[in-house]
Amino acid sequence: MTVKDYTERIIGNVNQVIIGKDEVIRQIIVCFLAKGHVLLEDLPGTGKTMLV
Repeated sequence: MTVKDYTERIIGNVNQVIIGKDEVIRQIIVCFLAKGHVLLEDLPGTGKTMLV
């Protein structure tokens, strides 16, 4: 399997819980793979803690 395949599987699994945040999930995966940091800003109750 390629990194893209694993990424798509991760996004599919996360989408079962967090709906409508595909781009945010992709950006978090990129930061994770680059060993970087992520600052999540959004309205309360939008699933930021659940996503982490």
